[in-house]
Amino acid sequence: MKLSFKKIVFELSLIMPMLYTLVYCFKASLANKLVILQLIFSYFLINSIYSKKRKSIKFFLLNFLLAIFLLYTYAIDSIDAIVHINFYSYVFMFIMFLISIDNETRNELFEYYNSKKKNIIFYFFIFLVIILYTCFFSNGIKWEFDSKLPILYGPFEITHILAYIFLTFYCMFAITDITSKSKFIWILKIICFAGIIFTAVRSAAIALAILMLQDFISIRSISKKMLMFLFGVLLLILLLTNTNILMNNPIVGKTIIASNTGTITNGREIFRNVVLDYYVSNTNVFEKIFGIGINKLEEVIFENIGVKIHAHNDYVNLLVGYGIVGFFLMIYLQLILGKNIKNKISKILFHLFIFVLCFYNGLAMYIQFIASFPIVICFFDEKSRLILEFKNKERSIDKLLK
Repeated sequence: MKLSFKKIVFELSLIMPMLYTLVYCFKASLANKLVILQLIFSYFLINSIYSKKRKSIKFFLLNFLLAIFLLYTYAIDSIDAIVHINFYSYVFMFIMFLISIDNETRNELFEYYNSKKKNIIFYFFIFLVIILYTCFFSNGIKWEFDSKLPILYGPFEITHILAYIFLTFYCMFAITDITSKSKFIWILKIICFAGIIFTAVRSAAIALAILMLQDFISIRSISKKMLMFLFGVLLLILLLTNTNILMNNPIVGKTIIASNTGTITNGREIFRNVVLDYYVSNTNVFEKIFGIGINKLEEVIFENIGVKIHAHNDYVNLLVGYGIVGFFLMIYLQLILGKNIKNKISKILFHLFIFVLCFYNGLAMYIQFIASFPIVICFFDEKSRLILEFKNKERSIDKLLK
């Protein structure tokens, strides 16, 4: 593959988890600028895809809608709002969705990722070295929940960034595992599992469980499935008979602390209710269609709760911040993404994965995850293909036996 927008975007999606972590150690804003660079390349890539395939209507709609929301955001706020993560994170997410929807690009993505196995392992090794360095020489680990449990932060201010990066690496290893018989890949997956548990990010833990279920279903070897099932049962028995392990881990510890404060979601449902009430009662028809902007949404929450924060829910953020147009665009693109996943179970798991991250915490603002989103699509796409191949093989065997 010659150097092109496509190759640049593909490679950046692979290297960004490690590179973002490395640069973040020096300056968080500089790490975000790296992602903005990928956003620019991704914008040119999706336009080049539409141009080469002569999809003039899609080309027009993309640029028309983008221009409308650029001008609208500027009109209701300022030029600063356009270069703020509250705006460009959603632009980036939609563009990466559009790139991932194109079937030819999806196939090229899988081939590219599968040819970079050594690179992926190298990136992960560097990433782990950075995390370990912060644990020993910085504040990479913090003792929370009455100083009983270690929470893994790495170089980041919030644990969600690290947890989502571990999700990305899990998908990378699951993709390379399709054509690799190396047991070493499973060790790397276990490291990702442990990393997410120690970040105590519950939405990421649920998302990981969905990825693991998809991974398990796609295994073609019955004996391997049985072995993994038995291992899971033994692990469950171990947890149930050892309450110290079951109760004294960051995920459970965080949940218990949150429930004791009266809200298991750390107040996220309050954020949602506040802005939804404002949207219904205090916005005009024009604002209901095009939104009030995420900055204004944060001000609404601040006026009611005293914390300047977004709703931690992409569906609510888009509805209130960017109106009915932004909300339905999100739903439409998510459905189209899922449509290309042929296996029904994989399709359901994909939508569940997106819903968990978007609804319970928000996905778009974690731009380092959006930068690698095509990897997630490839994961569900290829695992779905494996399931269908296995089912077709079973049907062929049944026909022969008959």
